[in-house]
Amino acid sequence: MARKEVTLVCPLEGRDSGTVFHIKEMSASDAEDWGGQVGWLILQFATPSKTPMSPGMAGVAENMDAVVGPQPRIPYSEIRPLLDRLMACVTIGPDKARPDWFRPLAEEDIQEFDTRVWLKREVLMLHVNFSTIAGRLASALGLQTSLVSAIGSLNTSMSPLPSEPAYRPARPLRQNSRPR
Repeated sequence: MARKEVTLVCPLEGRDSGTVFHIKEMSASDAEDWGGQVGWLILQFATPSKTPMSPGMAGVAENMDAVVGPQPRIPYSEIRPLLDRLMACVTIGPDKARPDWFRPLAEEDIQEFDTRVWLKREVLMLHVNFSTIAGRLASALGLQTSLVSAIGSLNTSMSPLPSEPAYRPARPLRQNSRPR
């Protein structure tokens, strides 16, 4: 079965507005490694919210409030490399005439801090199946999202209307996801 993928157009105001990005799910071994490293940080610096911890991304999401919430227990220097690894899932569509062609990100491709935060949120959403757990995880990471807004934690300009579903990818250009 192919990895989940989504192509998005940046909806944020600023220099990155309208830029096309493509996100592809980590391989199972990379996701296991990422989740395992965050899990070990939880065990090292915080008390898990439930014992035993759920495996993988679900276990990480269950415990993010204790990790990087209002009173984080994991030092930022420890968690930052793991947050930065999320960006390895993102490529950019630099040529609007070729909407199906993407290349790896270069440092100068993203001009706004908010765009990096938005992309990390989108990567997390793709990996944890757009669930409420994703909202808790994104919220704990300080990634203000439409999902978090919809569940009442934050209020941002990206909030969906009350009649809309809690999560809706920002102006998807094309979505190539297959259910598991």
